[in-house]
Amino acid sequence: MDVSAAPAESAVFDTGLILGSSTVISLADRVRSFSSPAEILAAGFGSDSMEYKVALGYFGVTPAPASVLIGRIDTGKTLTKAFTEILKVNRSFYGIYACKVTDKELLDLAKDLDSYGHFILFYTCDGTLTEVTGATGLFKKMKDLNAKRVLGTWLDFATYGGAVMGLAMGLAHAHANDAFSLCYKSLSNVQPMRLNQSEVDAVKALNANVYIVRGTRHAMLEN
Repeated sequence: MDVSAAPAESAVFDTGLILGSSTVISLADRVRSFSSPAEILAAGFGSDSMEYKVALGYFGVTPAPASVLIGRIDTGKTLTKAFTEILKVNRSFYGIYACKVTDKELLDLAKDLDSYGHFILFYTCDGTLTEVTGATGLFKKMKDLNAKRVLGTWLDFATYGGAVMGLAMGLAHAHANDAFSLCYKSLSNVQPMRLNQSEVDAVKALNANVYIVRGTRHAMLEN
């Protein structure tokens, strides 16, 4: 990921957008900025809300990002519709992570993401190897779609996906005029999966990522 030369619209590479259905943020605002999990709680999000849980992972990495945007998916609206409405009021973000949406909604957004600008969609899959690498799994569907502006990771819990986006945003904040890689980085407070090499290879073959233990205790993200 190289952030050393970008057009004006692509200037923001160090802020993520978490999209969720909580009604704390008004429809008039659509999206708000936060600099810590404590601010998110103070705004009225519950400690059991998906937005807060994802933000915990987002801010819990090292280096940590400076801020996050949380946007609202209104009842009855698709992910793509919510995303386009947020773009009308705020485009100052790079990563996107959506809470509790369907595979179809993620695929629909991924399909057209190039047309909206410089954004990257982060998503996770959980389940067994057969479930995540099978023909009906999201990794396979994203690969068949030839989606370019996505980053998927096999993790035990969906809320861990915030940590992957947070790491990317934190590294972008720390390397504002440099290039960096997510590969072989650690995710704080995320439990790695203990996979054999054939399982790792099966996921990587679908252009997806794993967070695993190498050796006896070295946890790292591989893509």
